[in-house]
Amino acid sequence: MKRACNWAIGSSLAVYYAVACAGYSVFGDTDANVLGRKMPDDILTGFDGPRWIILLSNVAVLVHMLPAYQVWSQPFFEFFEHWRDRKAELAGRDPWGLSPMRFRFALRTSYVVAGTLVTCAIPSLSIILGLAGALAFWPATVLFPIEAYLRVFKPRPAVKTSLRGLNILCALLTVAVAVSGVQQIVTQASQFKIFRE
Repeated sequence: MKRACNWAIGSSLAVYYAVACAGYSVFGDTDANVLGRKMPDDILTGFDGPRWIILLSNVAVLVHMLPAYQVWSQPFFEFFEHWRDRKAELAGRDPWGLSPMRFRFALRTSYVVAGTLVTCAIPSLSIILGLAGALAFWPATVLFPIEAYLRVFKPRPAVKTSLRGLNILCALLTVAVAVSGVQQIVTQASQFKIFRE
């Protein structure tokens, strides 16, 4: 399992860094002009170009996001399905008169519809998601794994000090990125329009 996780994380990291480095080398920062115009917020639909490349990019994003969406949504589905089962057990019957399969279908369909409507309604979603990602990065990716490692394996003091230093460095990085995200939201708030794109 450890080897599989290392391969999965390593290959994902390699792909993300390759895309990031290639994108930065081609486009520079977001204020740079690309072919005489400003870099768009939405990379997949913001450029004119060969239609097949844009379509292929959108298919790649869809193939990437469908499994991720399902994996990250499973705890939500499990919570509500367990809640429904508990209600049905206490009442002696299903409170909505739905079979378990119909309840699952209704729950998952309404979840996707609600998520789509919220995504369409929020202006400049990429900026807000960037801020959410910045706030989630440090605790979920750095703090909890490092603390778990330190408590389980009790490493030498030198390793402990270096991990604590990494923890502090990533916390400062998270604060800097969060401040940048808030600054972007504040400066662009006057341009936000619901259901704009």
